[in-house]
Amino acid sequence: DVLSSLAGSAKTIVRIIVAENTTTPPSLLEQLSSDTNEDVRQRVAENEHAPAAVLETLANDDSCRELAAYNTNTPPHVLDILSKDEDEEVRSAVAMNKSTPAHILEAMLEADEENQVIVSNLLRNPNLSLDCLSNAIVKELRREDEDDRSVLQDVIAFDVVNWLSELPVSTLVALSHSSSIYVRRTMATNSLLPAARLILMS
Repeated sequence: DVLSSLAGSAKTIVRIIVAENTTTPPSLLEQLSSDTNEDVRQRVAENEHAPAAVLETLANDDSCRELAAYNTNTPPHVLDILSKDEDEEVRSAVAMNKSTPAHILEAMLEADEENQVIVSNLLRNPNLSLDCLSNAIVKELRREDEDDRSVLQDVIAFDVVNWLSELPVSTLVALSHSSSIYVRRTMATNSLLPAARLILMS
């Protein structure tokens, strides 16, 4: 067929186009995952329909690890390994991956608690349990510095987060006393928060 023929093209750009095509069959993606050109392999690692077995192989490819870490088809056991990778960018990709299981995210919060970039990505991940999220917020509040842009400021004040209304009142009250004026302003004006909670926070 046409895609099979194009996958064997001598032209790198053609193989790249096939590798990033979401209708490319798994067998061809597997073939392209061992291409001699790293750009082709990277497009396979990015492909949302890449098979789990192919992504597991690409997770061992230095040029593709970060992309495999972000792909939602990457198996949990591979994400677990990548969550401990020495490369911060790889760990950040795992933190952002919407398929990363909660227990891996929780372990990352402990291991990377001093890394603001990774913590920020973890707090944005919808798979993080509410208890873990609440505890992480309290920790971040303790280390806030008026002179620095905090993780909470980035996540709460400059992102649209839907979990605010699900947090315990005690956490909401703590957030309302954040050293960041942007966080305090968000807490005071967020329409997701029930009026009764806003009264408790006042």
